[in-house]
Amino acid sequence: MMDIKIKGLAHVGIPTSDLEASRKFYESLGFRTLVYAPELEGNNFLFMECNGEIIGLPQSLDADARALAARRAPAISTISHCMWTTSRPHARS
Repeated sequence: MMDIKIKGLAHVGIPTSDLEASRKFYESLGFRTLVYAPELEGNNFLFMECNGEIIGLPQSLDADARALAARRAPAISTISHCMWTTSRPHARS
């Protein structure tokens, strides 16, 4: 087993079917836009920050994937991933 220590949370990914509605929702909670990256790896990405915490909001460019996400939750879906900062960058177990 590797000697890796978690130092903190880098960001949380929360897929959305409606990027604009999600942006407005998170702004109402105090988040601000850091980066908007359209058409990156099959998604439109919006990264937002509040008090040092970062969320990534990917919206699929695939219409079928967006429709599926919309049926699950209209604007906000479940967490898809968490990225941690560690004592060993790019460590793999």
